[in-house]
Amino acid sequence: MTAAVLQGVVVEDRTSKPVSGAEVVAEAEGWQSRSAPHRTVSGPKGRFEFPALPAGAYRLTARKKGYAESAYGQKGWQQPGTPVFVAGDARFTAEIRLKRLGVVTGQVNDDNEVGIAGLAIHAYREGRPLKLEAVSQTDDRGIYRLAGLPPGRYYIQTAALPSEDGRDRLPTWFGQATSARQSRPVLVSLDEEIAGIDLTPLEGKLGSLTGTITGAAQSVTLLSETGKREAAVREGRFRFDHLAPASYELIAEAQTSAGLRAAYQAVRLIQSETAVALQMAAAPEVQLACQQSHSRQAAPANLAVFGFLRRRGYPDSPAVRLDCGGKSVLGPGEWEFTLLAPSHLYIASVLGASREEEAYLAVLTPGQNHELVAVLSAAPAVLLGTVKTARGDPAIGAPVYLRALEGDVGGRLGGLKRSRTDEKGAYRFDGLPPGRYEVLSSYLPESDNRQAWPPEWARNLLVVEGERREIDLTLQELP
Repeated sequence: MTAAVLQGVVVEDRTSKPVSGAEVVAEAEGWQSRSAPHRTVSGPKGRFEFPALPAGAYRLTARKKGYAESAYGQKGWQQPGTPVFVAGDARFTAEIRLKRLGVVTGQVNDDNEVGIAGLAIHAYREGRPLKLEAVSQTDDRGIYRLAGLPPGRYYIQTAALPSEDGRDRLPTWFGQATSARQSRPVLVSLDEEIAGIDLTPLEGKLGSLTGTITGAAQSVTLLSETGKREAAVREGRFRFDHLAPASYELIAEAQTSAGLRAAYQAVRLIQSETAVALQMAAAPEVQLACQQSHSRQAAPANLAVFGFLRRRGYPDSPAVRLDCGGKSVLGPGEWEFTLLAPSHLYIASVLGASREEEAYLAVLTPGQNHELVAVLSAAPAVLLGTVKTARGDPAIGAPVYLRALEGDVGGRLGGLKRSRTDEKGAYRFDGLPPGRYEVLSSYLPESDNRQAWPPEWARNLLVVEGERREIDLTLQELP
C-alpha cells in the first residue's frame, strides 16, 4: 500500500539559516481531523520528514524555544497557515519559516548614571490585570535583556530596592512613573530587539501593610495592578513588606461548615506603615434578574440570556456563568461582568454594576447580597455584508471584527466581536445595541482582545435600534 510523504525544512525567516531541533507537527484536517497529530523534530540541516501519511489535507506547524510558532503558508503572526493536500503516493516539500520572539533591552542607572547591578526587571503584557511575561536581572553594569516576548504592548518595571539608609527605590515603570497607567508602553514585534529602554528607579519610601483578622482564615491575598501576593495568618495577624505607595485590595476566604466566609477591604497605602482590621463574614450572594425594557416587568423565564462573571486580579480563575433568575455565592472583590443574549434581543442597560470599556464591574462585599439586572430590548440591529480581497474575489473564511466606539455600548456588547465569512465571503452580526461601531476584516492576532489597527482600515458606522445595515469590506492585508 502506498503512502504520502510530507517533508521539508525549517529556516529562520530573517537569515534563511536552517533551524535544527524544532518540533514539527502535521495535523490532519477534514474527516481525518480526529486522528492524533504526527510529530517529528528537524535535523541538523533543519530538515524533517513524515514518511507514511494517509492521503488527505494537513496543516504544518513548527515551534522552538525563542521563536514564535509558525505554520506553513502563514503570512503574519498567528494567522492561519495554508493546508497541504497530498495524494496516496505523492511527495510534498514545504518550507516553514520561524521568526524570533521580541527582545527589550536597556540599562538601569542610579541618579549619577551608574548602573545598578542585580536588580530584577519585569515585562508585563497589557491586560487586566497585567500579565507578567518575562523577568530579567541587571548585570554588573546595570544592563538587562528581556527575551522571548510575543508581539504586543508591554510595560517595563524595576523591582523595589530597599535601602538601610532610608533612601528606598520604588518599583519604577519605563517613563519614570510609579504606576503602569502613567508609564510609556513598549510595542514589541517579532524579529525585533528594542534597545534603549532605560530606567532610573525613583526614590521614595517603601511601606508595610499589617493587619489583624477576626475569624477563620489561613492567609490573606494582596491585589495590585501587577497581580497578587499572599501572606500567612499567624495568631490572627498578617504582614506585607516592601510595598510602594499605591492602591491595594485585601481579600481573605475560608470554607467552613456554615459555607464560604470572606473578608475584603480596599486600602490606599500612603504612610510607611498602615494597619487594618479585617472581619470575616458570609461571602456575598449574587443574583441575576432580567427585565423587559418596555415594561420593566420580569422577562420570561425561558429566555436564553445569561452572564459571565470573572474575578479581576485572578487571571487563572474560571468564569462563573449566571442565568436569568440564578444565584451564586462568590468571593469578595471586583468582578467583571458580561452578558450574552439571543440574536432577537439586545442588552439595553445593566443595573447594579458600573460601566467598563468592554464589560461591567461589580464590587462584592462580604455580608451583603448583590443583584445584577439586565434590561432587555426586542429591537436589536443587524450588521451584514461581504468581504472581498484586493483583487475583488470573495474572501472565504476571513475574520471580521466589530468593536463599539462607546464604552457603554461595548459593555453591553460584551467586548470585541468576531465572525468569519462563509463560502461566499458573507459575514453577519446579530443582536447589536444601537451606537457607534467600527468594523474591519483582517488577519489579526486572535489572542489579543484589545486590538489596535490603523484607523484607515476600519469602517465607522452609526447603528440605530432595529436597523438592518449592510456594509461591504475589503480584506486588509498585514504588511
